[in-house]
Amino acid sequence: MIDSEYQILVEQYTPMIHHMLKKLAIYKNKEEFMQIGLISIWEAHENYKQEKGRFSSYLYMHMKGRLLDELKRRSKEEQRNVYPEESFWETAASAFTFTDDEQYIRTLCKSLTKKGRKMGYLYIYKAINNK
Repeated sequence: MIDSEYQILVEQYTPMIHHMLKKLAIYKNKEEFMQIGLISIWEAHENYKQEKGRFSSYLYMHMKGRLLDELKRRSKEEQRNVYPEESFWETAASAFTFTDDEQYIRTLCKSLTKKGRKMGYLYIYKAINNK
């Protein structure tokens, strides 16, 4: 596709991207999702076949699919990365007085991922030993 053709499509279908972001209630990282919408315009133009119906309908479904895929990917990523609540960090800060109570520290770090536990242990032990 020639750059000028793409620019025409972008001007024509940018309102569709905004509509889709609003419809899917995307308010975080809006610029990133806008880029996904722009990329989907390019992809839809490259893969469009007239037998599939009107271009605008094809683009709409393609764009919606791409945006939903990204939302699902980010949701899974957020679920994998569990961040402790503020109360955890307050409790961890008060745990510095428990110099030999390794079990207490393990309990504090229990809700973290494996990598998070390692980081928590290192952080707590370093703080205890550097008093």
